[in-house]
Parts: sequence; C-alpha cells; structure tokens
Amino acid sequence: MFGEIIKEIQNITTAIKTDRIVVSSIAFIQRAGLISVCLGAVALTIGAVINEYLKPGRYVLSADSALYQHGGWYMTVGGVPYVDMWDVKPPLAFKVPAVLSLLTGGNPTAQLWLSILAMLIGVVAIIWFTATVITDLTGDQVASVLAATVIVAYPFFFYYAAKGFRPKIFVLAIGLGAIYAAMRGHGFGAGVASGSAAGMWQMGIFFIPMIFLILAQGEVNTHSWRSKKQIRNAIVALTTTTVVVVAPIILQGGLVPMLVETIVIPLGEGENQTIAFAIVKGIFLLGFGSISVVVGLVGPPGIIFIYQKSAAPRIIKCLDIHTCRDHILFHSSVY
Repeated sequence: MFGEIIKEIQNITTAIKTDRIVVSSIAFIQRAGLISVCLGAVALTIGAVINEYLKPGRYVLSADSALYQHGGWYMTVGGVPYVDMWDVKPPLAFKVPAVLSLLTGGNPTAQLWLSILAMLIGVVAIIWFTATVITDLTGDQVASVLAATVIVAYPFFFYYAAKGFRPKIFVLAIGLGAIYAAMRGHGFGAGVASGSAAGMWQMGIFFIPMIFLILAQGEVNTHSWRSKKQIRNAIVALTTTTVVVVAPIILQGGLVPMLVETIVIPLGEGENQTIAFAIVKGIFLLGFGSISVVVGLVGPPGIIFIYQKSAAPRIIKCLDIHTCRDHILFHSSVY
C-alpha cells in the first residue's frame, strides 16, 4: 500500500517537472521569437536609413519630419506653437523634438540621427507591447509572436521610422503602453500614457476610454477598493498630464490659436477623397501587410465560410480511400 502511494507521488512529481520544462521551453521560444522579430525590425529600419541617408548628396527629410524637427528647434529659441508657427498636431508633437534639439545643442544633423534612434526605440516598444498584451489576453505565446511579426510586415512601419521624427509611431507605442499598464492595474501610468498619446496626435484620444474600460472591468470583476483607487489615479494622472502639456502654451497666449488649429481646422477641413482612392492608397502604403489586414477584417467566420465554399473540404474528404472510391464510382455512374 505504501509502495503504491510512493509510486503515485513520484508520478505526480515527474508530471510537475515535465510541465515546468514544457512551460519553460514555451517561454524560451516566445522570448527567442520576440527578440528575433525586434532584431528584424531594427535591421529593416537600419536598411531604410542606409538607403535614405548614406548616399552621395544632401540628406533628404520628409516634409513632416522636417516640420517637426524645425518646430522643435524653434521652441528652444523662444518660438510658441500655434502662435509663431502653424500646425494641426497637438503640443507634444513639437515638445518631443524640442527635447531632442536641446540634447543635441541645436545641431540639425545630430537631431535627425537622435530622432531616428528615438523612433527605432518606439518601433521596438510597439512590438514588445503588442506581444505582451496578446499574451495577457490569450495566454498563447505563439499568437503573440505572430502578432508582433504582422506589424513588421507593414513597409511604412520601419520606413517612417527611418525618415526622422513622426508622432504616429510614438502615439502607438505610448498608447499600447497605456493598455499594458491598465491591464496590470497601474492606473497612474495608464493615465499618463493615454494623456500623452492624445497630446501627440488627435487619434490618440481613443486610448483614454480604453484604459478606463479596462480598469472598470477589473473593478467589476474583483469589487475591490484597489481597482476603484486605480481609476481615481488614472483620472488624476490624465488631468495632470493635460495641464502640464497645455498650460505653458496658454500662459504664452496660445489657447485660442491652439484650439483653432488642433480642433476646429481638423474637424472642418479634411482630405476630400473617394472610398476607392482611400482603399488604393491604403494598399499602396501597407504593401504585403494588406493581406493581414484583410484576414483581420474577414475574421475566422469569414475564413471558415470561404473554406467551406472551396474545394478543400472535398479534397480532404477524398483522402480517405473508401470515400475516394465511392466518390469516383458515383461520378462515373452519373456520367
């Protein structure tokens, strides 16, 4: 009797050790895959940088990158956004380049390379946050690595990073960081990150309701005082971030110009283009990444429907020798 008990304990111990080895192996594969994706993104960005800048002649900046870089430098010499220069982006789109300009002593070439380095960090952050959030939601390490890989499939993703400072890369990185913080119950960090995303690009405002929905869901599921506290922390952090970003411009007489340029103009004026033109433009920008977008829009139900309507089920069914024989005999008798 005791021998059977000891044997059962040994079997349980062996199973636990096996499970730990499997879990450790999966985690290692995930880390290795994620590191490989990050290195691939870095290599693609560096390749785009070499293609753009390490060629004979002058550096060629994109119009947007040049505008942000110059605007950031202009702030360091006393320029006031929306008063001394016109732009529709929120304040942080210029304050980040202003910090980069200060770090480089106002040297435009050094500022360009530092901007590219900052964008490269943003690219890696997007990949890492995407994989981590997907792992938290699904518990599937393979899915997280695939999700990170899909991001790298978009050509403009690393190409934009090689063109100097672009707010959208930072907005996505900071916004995903806000979701990451909210999912871990860090209300203050989620509030700061979501407020910063909105302060860099108008579309970043959508991260704000996301974090509150995530924090509220935690409060509903746990009914704990800690979740309510994190919601309050997020509100305080969001309010503080907004004040810190906007107050200097208001104190310099830029409130009305800022509201006109960042809210009224974008809402009243936009790109007048047809749906067909927008689709073609999207395909051109996404390149091979368009395939993953179509798959994401269609979703599993659409894929199953297409599969059922295709010849694949009949081909798979015919792999069974008896079914295949009956299938052939039936059609032979018909014809």
